[in-house]
Amino acid sequence: MACSASWPPIAEPSCYIGAVTGRAAFSLLPLLLASVLAAAETAADAAHELVRRIPGGVRNPVSLAVQNLSDLGANEVAEVRRALEGDLRIESGAPDEIRVTISQNFAGYLLVAEVKRGEQRQVAMVSWTRAAGTSPARTAAVTVEKTRIAALADPILDAVKIDSDWLVLQPGRVVRLSGASATFPPLPLPRDPRGRLVVQGGSYLAYLSGYICSGAVEPLDARCREADEPWPLPVRATMARGRNYFETRQTKPATFYATAEGIFTRLDGRAYLQESPMDWGSDLAAVKCGGASVVLATRPGEGSEKDVLRVYHVVEGQAAEAAPPIDLPGPVTALWPAGEDSAVVVARDLGSGEYAAYRLAVSCRH
Repeated sequence: MACSASWPPIAEPSCYIGAVTGRAAFSLLPLLLASVLAAAETAADAAHELVRRIPGGVRNPVSLAVQNLSDLGANEVAEVRRALEGDLRIESGAPDEIRVTISQNFAGYLLVAEVKRGEQRQVAMVSWTRAAGTSPARTAAVTVEKTRIAALADPILDAVKIDSDWLVLQPGRVVRLSGASATFPPLPLPRDPRGRLVVQGGSYLAYLSGYICSGAVEPLDARCREADEPWPLPVRATMARGRNYFETRQTKPATFYATAEGIFTRLDGRAYLQESPMDWGSDLAAVKCGGASVVLATRPGEGSEKDVLRVYHVVEGQAAEAAPPIDLPGPVTALWPAGEDSAVVVARDLGSGEYAAYRLAVSCRH
């Protein structure tokens, strides 16, 4: 039998055993075979059983990630996550990690938990079969295409496509990649400035902390004024003057770093969905995918290592991974939606030291 090189392989016990080398493979063999043979009746039952089968149990707080590689719909994936969260103590950024993958074969569905405790790695696995006559409430399969826009020595705050060109916002100017640029007057921006760029017709608006700069796109020019006006966000909020976070009177929390689909990242660096902390980083953005929304989110980190963007469906207050993670050359410094079906992400390349901007085009197929 040929085993897939990717993790996780699809429902072949010997493939899972092959993923754990040496003595660990033999010590896990009874667990893996027992998990496959003792099938649960429902997705929630399988999730409860999976937690019970984790070697040594789970006593400490853990961070949890759930990835769906099967044809289960978002509602059923949310059912799995709810069951797991009910049995585990979830804490964003906890040193112990549990990554659960939902996969399937011709016989049914499989839950696989990869448990990381320091240098130790453990695996548990449970299968189940959907009841006869039922069908999944499927969500669209999500594909994300990453295209490089530019790499510049100074920070890139945002970028907007204009025909075959790009208009790029930096802390002290706007620049067209075709060559033209317009410099802003000196502005007292925070140490880690953020900015949002909007193009309407032949003009642009550049939102900065405490200021709005504007001008024509062709020929490119710039003028700036003090302003505490709402930014183009899902909620009405302004950037706190001299800071890089937002303030609002319309929602809780009253201060936040980013928001999408009712999820807020607070000033503690954590993302919260309905007051529940999530194992996400501080940057996130929502884009449309067919008739639904997809949330792009960074992972927790200290800003000193290469980042990844995770892709989620959010349904009924639950998030489930909808596509493989997107690798980036360094920590994310900006993430904004760019139209209905795309986003712009900027990462500080740890190799070159430049700020690399990418367009993420999101598409769905049913």
